[in-house]
Amino acid sequence: MPAQGSGNAVRIEGLDKLERDLKKLETGLDKELKAAGFEAAMVVARAAGPRVPVGDPNVDPHPGRLAASLRARATRKGGAVTAGGSAVPYAAPIHWGWARRGIPANKFLVHALDISRAAITEVYARRIESIKRRVFGHGIG
Repeated sequence: MPAQGSGNAVRIEGLDKLERDLKKLETGLDKELKAAGFEAAMVVARAAGPRVPVGDPNVDPHPGRLAASLRARATRKGGAVTAGGSAVPYAAPIHWGWARRGIPANKFLVHALDISRAAITEVYARRIESIKRRVFGHGIG
């Protein structure tokens, strides 16, 4: 199961077709594929955690809030990791940088994705193999 990575995403070839086929076979199987997306997103979130910058507690009234805002989510078509929210509106400028304000980019999510590509591929390969065994039995390859 090849994974192609470019930019800020990993694309698993054949995942869209598998999702369509699962809908035809059994409605519960798409939940298993969604679980694979969540597991893959959790791999990236765990890799991102230690890379998130933490503010100086002498200056920042809420050090660690950005790291605490990391969230993994999933759909049948994949997973995603987000950071920030209403309590952490500075997440995007910290991640992507803000040249006019002198804030350098710290692409902790992109770096976490880059180092997690092999693990993401393994998650999907294992989960899809489990789905195949469930649908087709143990003897089908």
